[in-house]
Amino acid sequence: RRVLFRSTVSFQDPSTVRPSTKTITKTISVTVTPISDAYPTCSLTANNVNPLINSTVQLTSDCTWANGVITARSVVSSLQTSSITQGVPIVMQTPSTTGTFNYTQSVTYTDTRIDPNATQTHTYTATPVTITNDLTKVTNASSMSTARGDFTATLLSSNSLVLVAGGTTDGSAVVSTAELYDPATNTWRSTGAMTTARRGHTATLLSNGKVLVTGGTDGTAVLKTAEIYDPATGQWTATTASMRFTRRWHTATLLTDGTVLIAGGIVGSETAGGATIDGSKITEIFDGNTFTSVTSQLPSAVQGHTATLLSNGSVLIAGRNNADGLAGAQTTAIYDFPKAVVGSTAANWYSGPPMGNGRYNHAAIKLGDNRVLVSGGFLSGITTELFKISTAPITSGSDYGAWTPGPNLISPRALHTMTLLRSGAVMAIGGYNGTST
Repeated sequence: RRVLFRSTVSFQDPSTVRPSTKTITKTISVTVTPISDAYPTCSLTANNVNPLINSTVQLTSDCTWANGVITARSVVSSLQTSSITQGVPIVMQTPSTTGTFNYTQSVTYTDTRIDPNATQTHTYTATPVTITNDLTKVTNASSMSTARGDFTATLLSSNSLVLVAGGTTDGSAVVSTAELYDPATNTWRSTGAMTTARRGHTATLLSNGKVLVTGGTDGTAVLKTAEIYDPATGQWTATTASMRFTRRWHTATLLTDGTVLIAGGIVGSETAGGATIDGSKITEIFDGNTFTSVTSQLPSAVQGHTATLLSNGSVLIAGRNNADGLAGAQTTAIYDFPKAVVGSTAANWYSGPPMGNGRYNHAAIKLGDNRVLVSGGFLSGITTELFKISTAPITSGSDYGAWTPGPNLISPRALHTMTLLRSGAVMAIGGYNGTST
């Protein structure tokens, strides 16, 4: 636009005999052109425009600015504020409700065309994402590079990837290969292979972020060896020590002190001093270096069972394959690791309160309110049950807690999985209904 500047000067005229004042006015015209690129050109990109409630989203900033220096930038939501730098993703929280949610970027910069020492701040148009509920959204994941059955899948704590290891590719061939799934990109990639091919093994996330794999079978023999996966290197290392007994289809539960409790499954025996020792009731503890047998033994041998860490640090064993006729499938056992039983001085095994329905090859999961939900399994049809630990003084395993009936499944299932969703709901997936998978 055009701007007029007018200057007026008043002065005493020296050319006159009498002093007099003269006034001169001059007008000039200039054209003012707006500064182009008044602030940096910036974008804020979300890696997932449909993230789930109570989860996270990655945000990446990209700015160009040729007229000065960007000194700072930040991203703000109604939940938090975080600084951000060029091209380096940051992780921010999503809310607990569905709908549109905004992340807004602000950039502080200098402009050498105006004042190289003065900073200015510009706030950009918000980057919206649509928050979804995991109850209403199920999407297809990409396929593994190798078909597998009887494998393990472990969510890593260090990078949120899923480690899939071992299994059988055709029902007979057992593999040692492993893969990593990235939920953010829906892609799989290979990682280091185990030192031994395995199926029917366990995989336990340790407190240090590594993964302990124990037992299983290599297709020829049942194993008592173990190995550890390090996410930092992508490599497996065999443990120096092995379990006392061979095991497959057992359980391995991380205890509150970082050790791992190994229990049940199809367990071998050993011969010592001419006597054969049955390992089916003997459990073991892995302390990071060695496996040590627990002095107290399981009340009954268990396989097809579940093992769940309770809120007080004890372990609930539920169910068993009762084909041996030695104990019912409604059997439970408690490993009283916190010594909650009145008068106890050591962590011992106790017979727990029996379930209302016998079951094996079922699924169990600890809910957000610390109750344990068990569902399905052979013998139990569509039934579910809930275990709640006792709030009264505990004097024996039988009064450690109580079972109550839960809501029935829509379809009978065994050999299935249950997953606790962020919403607090539970998703049961797959399994066998007595006729087909």
